[in-house]
Amino acid sequence: MLSKGLAKSVLVVDDDEAVLDSMKAVLELAGFDVKTVCDGTEVIKTMGNRRYDVLILDVNMPRIDGVELFQEIKNCEQYRGLPVVFTSGYPVWSEPEEGRREIFKKANAYLQKPFNIDVLMKTVERLAGK
Repeated sequence: MLSKGLAKSVLVVDDDEAVLDSMKAVLELAGFDVKTVCDGTEVIKTMGNRRYDVLILDVNMPRIDGVELFQEIKNCEQYRGLPVVFTSGYPVWSEPEEGRREIFKKANAYLQKPFNIDVLMKTVERLAGK
């Protein structure tokens, strides 16, 4: 396990508190420094305070969804290289809008809920360079 000062940081965004709690617990056990946000409107403010190594972003959220957040984040020069993992309870092919499906392809990974914890860990470790 890495010390807090050396730990890779992960920001997890999901409107489901149970999902946030479980992902935080699993990722922290693996040595990641994890911050969770349950409201998409808080993401940019949260990101402005520090640097993250990986962003895990739920697609379907109230107010501002994961696709809108992804576009906003990727339009900011400082976040363009940030690896993003989309999560959703729906398969990517079920998305009715072609434009949104194309955006999913621009992310580094797409995990359909419920996903295997080992797959989550391997994905985050790979993207964080751990």
